[in-house]
Amino acid sequence: MIYNLNEITLDIDVKYRSKKAKEKIKEVKDAFKYIPNVKIFKRKSSNGNLHILIIMDSATLEEHFFIRLYFGDDIKRIQNDIKRFDKGLPFNRLWDYKFEQGKYKKAGKWIRIK
Repeated sequence: MIYNLNEITLDIDVKYRSKKAKEKIKEVKDAFKYIPNVKIFKRKSSNGNLHILIIMDSATLEEHFFIRLYFGDDIKRIQNDIKRFDKGLPFNRLWDYKFEQGKYKKAGKWIRIK
């Protein structure tokens, strides 16, 4: 299976409009400000938290997981993605929709921030 390692998604468990979300966005932007051809996007998750998408020219598997760990991606999500990778299954996904309590909840649109 071919994996798209140049797209790194972060599921950050802070409310989208919170001070902590703004700080996390600034932290990610600052970390990549001198790396050419990096695009960074944010969106509100279906649960009201922060999603970040980093698109770069290339990343190794190790770099991919290191970046996710470094910026505080959900640890259970990372652990499950390592298991998926070991089984040859797709990983690094964020849900656009969730079905909870009899209702569909939709994530927001991606907004470019760098």
